[in-house]
Amino acid sequence: MENLEFKDDVLTAVEECPPGANRLKCEPCNNDSLEVVDALYFCKNCLEGLCETCAKYHRNMKALRNHVVIELGETTSSIALQPLPSTSFGSALGNKCNIHPHKDLDFFCVDHQSTCCVMCIALGHRKCETVKSVDQVNIASDVGLSTNSLLQRADRCSNHAQSVLATKERGLQHLLDQKNKAATRVASMIRDTKTVLDTLESNIQQDIETADQQQRMQIQRKVETYKGIVDQINDAKNKLELSLKFRTKLNVLQQVPKLENLCRKYEHELQESKDADNDVIFGWSPDAILENLARIQDNIGKMRLVPVQKSELPFHPSRKIYWDKRIIKKSEFNAKTSADKSSCLFTGAGFTNRGEIVLADHSNRKIKLFTRTGTLRHQLRCEDQPWDICVIDDDNVLVSFPAKQKVQVFRVRDKIIPIRNIAVEGNCHGVSHSSGRLVVTFSDDYKSCIGSVKYMDLQGRVTRNINTNSTHKFVFEWPHFVHFDGDRNCVYVTDESNGSVVKIMQSGAIQWICREAIIKSPTGIDVDNEGNIFVCAFHARTLIQLTRDGQVAKEMMTDVENPLKIAFDKLKNNFILTNGFSASQNFIGIYQCI
Repeated sequence: MENLEFKDDVLTAVEECPPGANRLKCEPCNNDSLEVVDALYFCKNCLEGLCETCAKYHRNMKALRNHVVIELGETTSSIALQPLPSTSFGSALGNKCNIHPHKDLDFFCVDHQSTCCVMCIALGHRKCETVKSVDQVNIASDVGLSTNSLLQRADRCSNHAQSVLATKERGLQHLLDQKNKAATRVASMIRDTKTVLDTLESNIQQDIETADQQQRMQIQRKVETYKGIVDQINDAKNKLELSLKFRTKLNVLQQVPKLENLCRKYEHELQESKDADNDVIFGWSPDAILENLARIQDNIGKMRLVPVQKSELPFHPSRKIYWDKRIIKKSEFNAKTSADKSSCLFTGAGFTNRGEIVLADHSNRKIKLFTRTGTLRHQLRCEDQPWDICVIDDDNVLVSFPAKQKVQVFRVRDKIIPIRNIAVEGNCHGVSHSSGRLVVTFSDDYKSCIGSVKYMDLQGRVTRNINTNSTHKFVFEWPHFVHFDGDRNCVYVTDESNGSVVKIMQSGAIQWICREAIIKSPTGIDVDNEGNIFVCAFHARTLIQLTRDGQVAKEMMTDVENPLKIAFDKLKNNFILTNGFSASQNFIGIYQCI
């Protein structure tokens, strides 16, 4: 039997092992949380053990019919590592390219951190700087990982998880016992009170039925009255229309006063009726018997849970902050057009749901639409300077105009078309959207330096205004950028003036404020699809990553010319970065974290 693993960053083969070693288990059964059984077979393509039932299905499935499944004996139910003979990685594993199924995955693209076949190299990796054969790959330098360290880390994580698992399993049994006790008590109390409650229910239902009949009769009388009004008005209207149609002026002169009198008679009456028309609810209050019963048995239905100390599992490696990651620039394009009269200042930027790039050019009073490759699709000159921009849905974006004190909706397809205005009170700057809710930042008073963050709907109705913390001290001065993280129901705000990054929870409470010297003049802020927070430090010329508790995790990019705005494409986890007041302020860079 032969299998593949890495040992000390060298590809090795798995072969037969003497009896007594750990036996392979059936992985499909284990993954489905079924009874864990020993493996009797082994698939060389999938590199997993199989029981007899799973092996039968494995051979019969069309997609897996060509896999090599071997039977395990007493001496082949466990594995050991031996050096692998010189051969291609793809051929040894039997792994085929998903795009070109007839080609083996014999190569590794260091730039994209992905395996590929010879056809992929020719078609999709021609511009990549480093593509190696799998045999030449150095795991430590090319992938950025030490397999020994990773295995040790996995052992620690697994041991921690096992201890937490044991605690949780004990907690589950304890919870079951407590649930059974509570259920028994509730059942006993319900049996004792059921007769009284049944009687009360019968009486209440009778009262509701009586009230319903009385109210229904009143409403029905009004319905008949208004039906008659509708008939009178429609009849007079039809007569006037016929007179106009056949041009009988005498009839017109007769019908006009009649219709006018009807309208005058009923307009005021209908408005008064509409204003006085209220829905009726069935209000009910318990009688003395039920109130006494509730006071006597006040514990019924109450659940008291005693909290225990929380055990935190380590982050899954794929959701760790980017300690070992780096950012590469994928492309760059000049977004200044021949019609622009001055250098660009892109204070707002975002990806549409179709993957195009929409920009707010503050200096030239324009909104611009580009493809990812930098081809200009359309540009629209605005009446005033736009500031921030965010995507609402597949076709629409929001743009803030501080001087005009408005947020405007634009349709973005082949062209950029203004749709409607949302009036706001104050100089609006940052704008962000999630599920029909807006968050807009304001810096209304430059003399007193008092800013605010307002939650509102798409009609501009303010639902929450935040400008102070729990001690009633003002938090914001010039909050010019914001990101609404709808997946986690929180808002991140940067304040360039006081050098802070603020996290606001769904309740409106401020969870943390980050004021680190390394974050000098924070501007643009966004979150990737893993929830990692990225902040542009304008005067520090860096791109900073924050942890979710508001601590500086890492400088992801340094020596960046005045980074101003960052916007992620959540589907591809790429981001665009704009620069302010620098030699590169006309250019848009597209980056990826790998």
